[in-house]
Amino acid sequence: MRIDLYEEGFRIGRRGGRARVHAWPEIASVGTVHVEVSINFSRSHDYFKTVIVPYTGRRILVEAKNFFASEPGASLGDVLFWGAARGSAESFITVASQRVGAALGQRHLAELRAGGELVLGPLTFTRAGMTLAPFTETVEWSRIEFVRAAPRHGVDLRVAGLPALVGGRALAPRATKAVYSTEGDLLKVFSLHLRPGTDCVALRTVVEEGGAAAE
Repeated sequence: MRIDLYEEGFRIGRRGGRARVHAWPEIASVGTVHVEVSINFSRSHDYFKTVIVPYTGRRILVEAKNFFASEPGASLGDVLFWGAARGSAESFITVASQRVGAALGQRHLAELRAGGELVLGPLTFTRAGMTLAPFTETVEWSRIEFVRAAPRHGVDLRVAGLPALVGGRALAPRATKAVYSTEGDLLKVFSLHLRPGTDCVALRTVVEEGGAAAE
C-alpha cells in the first residue's frame, strides 16, 4: 500500500491497482484500531489497523505494517535510498489527523455561521458563543481561550468570569456527575468522547476562530 501526501489531501492505492485521491475536507476521521489475535482461545499477538473514514463511501482499512507514506511522485528507489519517505502509518496518522481536524473545524464554523450549533457533552457552541450546562448564560467568544485537548485527558478551556457563571464557587467533578470541574477561570471537561487527533484539532479551530463566526 502506498500513500502520496499532498498539501490538499492524499492518494492511496496498491501496486498494480487503481489509486484513489481524497481531499482532506472529504475525510471525517483518521485513526487506529487495536486488533487482538487469538489462536485456540489464547492470545497470540496484537496489531494495529489504520482507519480512514470518508464522509461518503466505504471506510479504508490498512494494516499499519503494510504501507508507507511518501513525497508526491517519489519512486520506490527514492523512498528506499534517498529519504523520500515521510514515515510509516504513525506519521501519516499524525499529519492526516491535523489536516482532517482543521477541515472539520472549518465545517463546524460554517454550521455556526449558518445558525446551527455544536454540542459536545455539556458544551454548546453557537454563533454567539458557548453555554455550559446546566447554566443558560452565553459566554461570548472573546472570553474563551483554548488550553489543551486530548482524548484521555479531556478538554481544558480558560473562560473569563467563569466563577460568576457557576455561582461563585469551584465545582468538583462529583458536583457535575464527573462531567466537568472548575477552578477559577479554568474549565476542565472530561467526557466529550473525542476521537484522537481529529476532534481535538477541530475543537481548537472552533474555539480560536469562533469569534469570526459571530461577525
